[in-house]
Parts: sequence; C-alpha cells; structure tokens
Amino acid sequence: MSAPATGTAASLALPIAGGRLAIDDLAGTVEHDGGVALTSGGRAVDLTQPTITFSDTPQLGVSYAGAPVALADATVGGRPVLDPDRRTVAVTLSAARLTAAGAATLNRALAKSGFGAGARIATARLTARAR
Repeated sequence: MSAPATGTAASLALPIAGGRLAIDDLAGTVEHDGGVALTSGGRAVDLTQPTITFSDTPQLGVSYAGAPVALADATVGGRPVLDPDRRTVAVTLSAARLTAAGAATLNRALAKSGFGAGARIATARLTARAR
C-alpha cells in the first residue's frame, strides 16, 4: 500500500482526495489518495492515484510510472444508497474487470503473461460525504 491507504490482506481503504459525483445520474469522478503495490518474483508495480470515473461504463484508472492507465471497467451493483442525515452516498462496484491496457501493464511490469482482459480483480464500496 502507498500512504495514506490502509488495509489488510483482504481489504484496502483509500481516502477520497477530490472529484465530483452527480447522484441523480451517477456521473462524475472520484479521486483517491494512496495506492497499492503488487509484487511477484522480486518485481513490483506501484499503482497510485486511483480514480473512479462514473459514466455508462464506470472505469477505474490509476497512475503507473507517472502515466495514466485505464486499469479496469466496473459494474455498478444496485442503486446508490443515500443518507441525508450524514450527507453521504454509498455506491457498490460489483465487479471490476481488467481492461486490455490494464492487463498489458500488469503483465509487462511483473514480467508475467497471466493477466487477461476481462479478468475480475476486485469489488469495491465507495462511501463519499458531500461538502
């Protein structure tokens, strides 16, 4: 993990750094601080500055070696859950699947060939507070 991310072997928490999200049509971006480092055979890939872009096809983007990478396409699972008292919205991404660019980046960085486009890599729950 890259600070200020926190987590365990089973989960990861990334603070929201910025962005805008329209609740009525679930459009916009949410930017996170921190990141994750994946290792294999003495090689590592640092994926930082995760950004979720919500649109018809939500996408998880990261920064790798200073360049943006469209890591995974995501599926929104169900409707956003609004809590007006706490001024929060919770959105579940039921499946994040590697894009061709994401798979190629991981294979190249880790000297592997096992990552393929469409491979499921994560589920996520995003909870954001309105300002």
